[in-house]
Amino acid sequence: MERSILAVIAALAAAPFFSSDTPAPQDALAYGMPSVAGATYQVSDTMTMSVQSPMGPMDMKALAHATLTVGFEADPGGFRATAQVTNFAGSVSNPMMGTQSMGSEAVQGAVVVVVGPAGVVEMVGKPTLSPEASEFSIFEGLGYDLFPRLPGRAVTAGDSWSDTVTWVPPIPVTMKGPQRITREN
Repeated sequence: MERSILAVIAALAAAPFFSSDTPAPQDALAYGMPSVAGATYQVSDTMTMSVQSPMGPMDMKALAHATLTVGFEADPGGFRATAQVTNFAGSVSNPMMGTQSMGSEAVQGAVVVVVGPAGVVEMVGKPTLSPEASEFSIFEGLGYDLFPRLPGRAVTAGDSWSDTVTWVPPIPVTMKGPQRITREN
């Protein structure tokens, strides 16, 4: 009985420190199933490569622009985003071969990712590229660009975070050292 009375007294003494006006803890910033059936993304990428060759230095530049029509559907891991490439234009230029251009015929298919609360959890598929278009890195990390990883915590206006995504290029590249492309989101 004494313990019950002590517990009630302790609760009454602590009551002024707790109030219904105290805001509830903020939820972590997270992805959820989009409320729209689809979206359109415009993506542009520029890649510059400097090569030291026996004939001297050579700079190459690749430009790419893609229009993606993205559909969303529920998935056990969160939601599945299928980004169909509906338009593509790209060019690669270097001093030895001039400029080579390509259009939508160089890219067939979609980027397909499963997105969980913190970002991409699985790269399910990517488009099939012509040999010329395979020089572009735009499609390798595109799922991560569309749905960058979130910090897994509550955020307020002005907060920032960073994440690094690394992948190995699918095309054979002869270079000294590891073949990695790193993109910071």
